[in-house]
Amino acid sequence: TEARALGLARAEGALSAFSVLGWPAVLLDHDGQLIHINQNAEQLLSGDVTIRGGRIASFAHQATMVLDRELYAFKCSRPSIILEPLMPLPRRGNRRPLLVFALRLSAISKDVFSRRQIILKFIDLDVHPQPSESVLCRYFALSAAEARLARGVATGKSLDVLANELNITTQTARHELKSVFAKLNVHRQPELVALLAMLLPADQI
Repeated sequence: TEARALGLARAEGALSAFSVLGWPAVLLDHDGQLIHINQNAEQLLSGDVTIRGGRIASFAHQATMVLDRELYAFKCSRPSIILEPLMPLPRRGNRRPLLVFALRLSAISKDVFSRRQIILKFIDLDVHPQPSESVLCRYFALSAAEARLARGVATGKSLDVLANELNITTQTARHELKSVFAKLNVHRQPELVALLAMLLPADQI
């Protein structure tokens, strides 16, 4: 009991560190159930993405199912990087999706119980502006078409929707996305969205 209490104290300390940095974060047990949440996450997780039945849930049932699968896969996988991007959670209207990252507590805590606990960190894309097309072209050697597609993917839109908006075929969109992945050294759409969320907008470079 004392060991578990110490482990929880360390976990809460880790969440406090995220709070100091201004990042919304929650602590989950090995079954994906909420153990603790910091104040930033309390303010963020309401409406389209919320906590329901002790779990992170999206208004879109399919997105919730995918998140559960991603969490299970993350739990069962060997750690490759400290902070693993999972997926974007959609929101209604013109709001951009929330990005979800997973962190094994064992990466920052030596407590024996931390091996089965996961911290989820969230990035609100409405707060983190996208880099401009010119920035993507300049720093990553993307073509103008690739930059437009990359920015579209970062909004959470599907390739079919983007292909229609950009007046290209879905096959062309897939080819351009593959080229974007290679140039930015990412392998999945969540990784691309996460990278673009971390970049500064053009007026700050």
